[in-house]
Amino acid sequence: MDLNQTMKKLNISSADILYYSRWILWPFYAGLIPVLIMFLIRYFAKLYKIFEELWNYSDAQLMLAILHILDSVLVANLIIMIMIGGFVSFIRALNFPENQVQLSWLSHVDAFALKTKLGLSLVGISSIHLLEAFVEAREHDLIHMVKVMATHLVFVISAVVLAWIERITKSPR
Repeated sequence: MDLNQTMKKLNISSADILYYSRWILWPFYAGLIPVLIMFLIRYFAKLYKIFEELWNYSDAQLMLAILHILDSVLVANLIIMIMIGGFVSFIRALNFPENQVQLSWLSHVDAFALKTKLGLSLVGISSIHLLEAFVEAREHDLIHMVKVMATHLVFVISAVVLAWIERITKSPR
C-alpha cells in the first residue's frame, strides 16, 4: 500500500496536513513564556538597583534608569503581542467566557495589524535609546550619534510604511 492509498484510507488530505501543521508554531509561542519570566526577573533587578542607588543618582542618571525600566516594559509588551497576536493570527482564535475581560486589540488583530503594532513598539524602544544617547551625548562621538539616529529613523520609516501598506490594503476600493 502506498502513501496516497494510506492517506485516503485515513481520510487525510495534504490540505489537512498543511492546515494542522500550524500547530507546530505553538511551542514557539509557549517558549516565549519563560522569556517573559526572565525579563520580569531582570526588571525587578533593575528596579531594586534604582532604589538602592536612588540617593546617589544625579537627575540625568535617574532619568536614564527610569528609561531602562520603560524599555523593559515595552519589550515585555512586544513579547505579549507576539505570543497572543501570533497565536490568534496563525493558530486559532481565543475563546473566552463571557464574564472574562477581553483584550480590545484581539478583536481586530491580523498579520498586518500585528506587524504595525510591533513596528510602533520598536519605534518606542528606539526612542528611549535615542533619548539615552542624547542625554549621554558628551560620552559619545558624532559617528555613534549618527548611527543611533539613523537606526531610529529606519524604525520610524518601517513603521510608517507598514501602517501605510495596512491602510491601502484594507481601504474599500
